[in-house]
Amino acid sequence: MKVQIEGFTAKQRALADIMWAMDSKDKVHNFISTLVPRDQREAEVVLEMIILAFTDEIVSVDEANKVLDKFRK
Repeated sequence: MKVQIEGFTAKQRALADIMWAMDSKDKVHNFISTLVPRDQREAEVVLEMIILAFTDEIVSVDEANKVLDKFRK
C-alpha cells in the first residue's frame, strides 16, 4: 500500500521514509527514542500523520490486516 501525505518538509519526509521501512512498532519507537527531544516530537507527529493517512486509505478490513500483520509480532 502506498500512503501519500502532502506538505511534509524534507526532514519530515526522511523521517517518514525511515519509519515506513521498519517492520515493527517497537523498531519505530526505538528509532524515535534515539532522536534528540525536538526531533522526537517531530517524528511522533510524522508517525501520527502516517497512521491517519493510512486509515484514510483503507478500503477493507482484509486490506488493513494484510498491511498491519507485519507490526503484530
